Amino acid sequence: MASNLVGVIAGVDTHADTHHAALVTSTGRQLADCEFPATPDGYLALLDFITSHGPLQRVGIEGTSSYGAGLARVLLAADIEVSGVIRPVRAVRRRGKTDAIDAYAAAALVLSAQHLPIPKQAGGDVDAIRAVLSVRTSAVKAATAAMNQIHSLLITAPNQLRETYRALTGNSLIAALAATGPHSATTSTAATHLALHRLAHRYQHLNAEITAADNELDTLTRRANPTLRSLQGLGPITAAQLLVTAGDNPHRLTNQAAFAALCGTSPIPASSGKTNRYRLNRGGDRQANNALHCIATTRLRHDPRTKAWAAQRNIHPGNRKHLLRCLKRALCREIYRCLTNPQPLPATDDLRPLRHAYQVTLTHAAQHLGHPASTLSRIERGIIRNDTLANQYRNWLNTHPPLDKHRSIKLDQRITRWVIPAPCPVIPANAGISAANHSCSESGSSFGRSGSSVSSTIGRKLPSLATASRVNESIASPQAAPTVVARAVVAATGSSAAQIARPTATRRAPAASTSSSLDTVMPPIANQGLAPGCAGGAASAAYRTSSRPGGRPNSGNPPNVGPTLKKSISSSASAASTSLVV
Repeated sequence: MASNLVGVIAGVDTHADTHHAALVTSTGRQLADCEFPATPDGYLALLDFITSHGPLQRVGIEGTSSYGAGLARVLLAADIEVSGVIRPVRAVRRRGKTDAIDAYAAAALVLSAQHLPIPKQAGGDVDAIRAVLSVRTSAVKAATAAMNQIHSLLITAPNQLRETYRALTGNSLIAALAATGPHSATTSTAATHLALHRLAHRYQHLNAEITAADNELDTLTRRANPTLRSLQGLGPITAAQLLVTAGDNPHRLTNQAAFAALCGTSPIPASSGKTNRYRLNRGGDRQANNALHCIATTRLRHDPRTKAWAAQRNIHPGNRKHLLRCLKRALCREIYRCLTNPQPLPATDDLRPLRHAYQVTLTHAAQHLGHPASTLSRIERGIIRNDTLANQYRNWLNTHPPLDKHRSIKLDQRITRWVIPAPCPVIPANAGISAANHSCSESGSSFGRSGSSVSSTIGRKLPSLATASRVNESIASPQAAPTVVARAVVAATGSSAAQIARPTATRRAPAASTSSSLDTVMPPIANQGLAPGCAGGAASAAYRTSSRPGGRPNSGNPPNVGPTLKKSISSSASAASTSLVV
């Protein structure tokens, strides 16, 4: 009865088929021990045994990541504090070794030690990542071994067979060996060829398995910790390894120094007397250390922030190893924050709809932001993360003036917008130019609403056949066509040049009504071989027959013209050129 008044500490020695549990009091007195089968029913029986001798404080289990993993899950589900215990040191084992002695030693270690590791939890996303990552690691090793065997066989193969595949390497060699091969090993050459054929098939199968594992790890890591995946330089493999190292319960790591020690990046003091120095930590999880090394080398090559950090360290270029050690230690701080306190990522799925709403092309945005269009596209689709660039991109789109898709023409990867006012009151047109009015409207409709407004204005407002003759003369000179047509509209309607067409940059500039101001407003479009309204079809036809600055004739439509414009230019060119002749 006295034992029920003190706390109880349990120790478990785990094996593949059995688990041996021992109990001691908080004063170190041995209470009882018993052996249980390593089955689900045995786990429940062991749980009843360790809780039936008094208030249970802690349980120490050997091998929480191997034979004791199932028991640890059951005890953690029952809200029992579990600690991982390493096997007894050899000095203790010299007194003898049995399962009961090891169980009591585990309980005594839990009683005496205050800082024992907390076992990893299982059953979450990280447990799934661990399984897929282990399969991928073995597949990579097997694929490497298969490729090494292929090269070794080719070196010692008969001359004819070796010369056949001498010039091939990598995937081309694998494809050639897998495509051809003898059906039986009748001779030495045939046997060697058949072995190479089988090794090539093995390599292809393993390569397909590795690719499938990479895709699965990409999905699992993004679901488990999207904040970690958003860091620069972390891919699905390195992120998976770091997640496996931390476990499903990364909060068991008390601080970032503990995570650095777990990854083997914390320097160990090695000072003596007047010598103050540190040595490398060659312990910890070496796979996690390798993942940190890959991240560090990637950032030193591609991350501007890391490059600036390395420049500030003022480390000699020849001492790259010391720079990598410092960088890996700094990476542990950043990764630890993402593991223990992941922050929600800013959404980037609004960038593409926002760009489409403003009618802005990727090329246009890339030119303004100074980044490749492919980078912006991958950010829009969520393939890569760059929150600084994404915020800059979003701010630029919100401050960029919207484009009217019916009044914009994209030429040479530039956006030139034309503002066409509403048609003026209709003035009866001469009967002699009704055909010109009809054909001008048809040719101008190919340019959208803007061209339709100009063509209808020209057809209804031309006061005489002389004006139509001036428009006809503009067809022969595509460079002067926009200016002649615009002047005809000014003469017919009394509208100013700025009302007919003006770029966005001069939208609020004072209106110009003279022909000289028209010459300054219209040349950007004239230089590209296009004219607003009815002259558009004719100017496009002339563009195809004109010469480029290099002397070669133009072979088609103006560059970067929309699909509707491309389809209608050829049909409208002939109609405009014949109907405008009076």
